[in-house]
Amino acid sequence: MKTLVLVSSFFVVVFFNLSHGSFFVMQENGDSPSPEKIIAMAIKEQGGRENLEKFQNFQIKGKGTVIEKDRKAPFDFSVWFLSPGKIRQQLTSTQGAKITVTRVFDGKEAWEKIAQNKTQKLSDQKTREYEMACVDHIILKLYPLLKAKDFQLALSGKTKVNGKEAWVIEVLFKKTTKSTLYFDVENKLLLKMKGSNKSSKEKEEVLEDFFDEYKSWQGVKFPAKITTFLDGKNYMEREILEVAPLRNPNPKIFLAPE
Repeated sequence: MKTLVLVSSFFVVVFFNLSHGSFFVMQENGDSPSPEKIIAMAIKEQGGRENLEKFQNFQIKGKGTVIEKDRKAPFDFSVWFLSPGKIRQQLTSTQGAKITVTRVFDGKEAWEKIAQNKTQKLSDQKTREYEMACVDHIILKLYPLLKAKDFQLALSGKTKVNGKEAWVIEVLFKKTTKSTLYFDVENKLLLKMKGSNKSSKEKEEVLEDFFDEYKSWQGVKFPAKITTFLDGKNYMEREILEVAPLRNPNPKIFLAPE
């Protein structure tokens, strides 16, 4: 089973196991703004940094479908994220037997509980995936990219995303991990994020998340529809039903599930 990464606009959350390219800097000239300016415009269009910071810790609820060959598996999900790097996820199948999977990452270790079975500690590889998911959370909030020293930004021109012209920004984390962000030239919002994932067979896979149908929650625009492609094939579709700041969370929700 793959480690799925559920993405909510500017928050990435992992469930089943989910860039590459040259990295160079294009200086601002003519109609080519700097990557920092593009990100600043996206932050403003989303609702502004002050509003975005209210979602530093957050909860997401939604529903989705995993697509594998001719089979579709619908599910409901809830996600809690506590900055800088704690995650709790609950996913419940909505077709056939309703089985709930709970996963928790406390910043160092990760666990999984399936239905009423005994809680299992996840492998080092799975735990590492959660660590990288937390990095994605930071990237997709956008505003940390303008101040964090661990990130390097590079503008690599324009391309088309679902027929829309988009700026392409490469993000390098600690000089090792690359992600690619695609921003709508017209409305400034994030259209797509591309990264990579190692499958259970240690094969490098291209992961692409497409963001659409932006809606406003408490003054901040988030995509209500997210579609994931894995190696060019439609793998998962999600509908975000609720995004809310997480205030005064119970610390127990980020402990190993019981």
